[in-house]
Amino acid sequence: MGFWTPEYVEKKLSRLADVDDVEMLVAVDESLGVGEEIEARDHRALTYSGEVGLGDVRGALRTHEERLVTDAAAALPGELRPDTDAVTLADLAADRGVSEATLERVTFPAHERVGRTLVRPAVLEELAERLSPGMQLEAAEAVLEAYGIDDSSSLLSALGYRVEWEGLGGGVLRE
Repeated sequence: MGFWTPEYVEKKLSRLADVDDVEMLVAVDESLGVGEEIEARDHRALTYSGEVGLGDVRGALRTHEERLVTDAAAALPGELRPDTDAVTLADLAADRGVSEATLERVTFPAHERVGRTLVRPAVLEELAERLSPGMQLEAAEAVLEAYGIDDSSSLLSALGYRVEWEGLGGGVLRE
């Protein structure tokens, strides 16, 4: 809203009054003096002078995101038990229709969090048996991929391995 004849302002405010169940951020030229009236209609008003500041928009959206994360977390149970042996937090969040940040407040009793992946302890034990020092990184990554794990760095670190690089051609697992 950046034009200020009284008729225009009233027309815009009446349109906002007709909007139900829609989250909206309205940028309003501060010279209009209607920011509080917009907020009273359950819309967030961001006042500006000259042009809308990106930092102000980002701040308003972050506040909104924090509220959404809190609401989504309240709707989730305190613990989740995914059916799969390994699942990324991104995939689980997408399946649940929530953000990854929301899952930070949930426990996973049947899985261990390894980086951004949840892995059953039995799978970690199997992987510990299948991987060994001196193994080529490419072969180790193929083993991990067979279990649906694509974050090889975090998992190898959790199992006590590091990668010793051999030029640009690849690496070898070392304890």
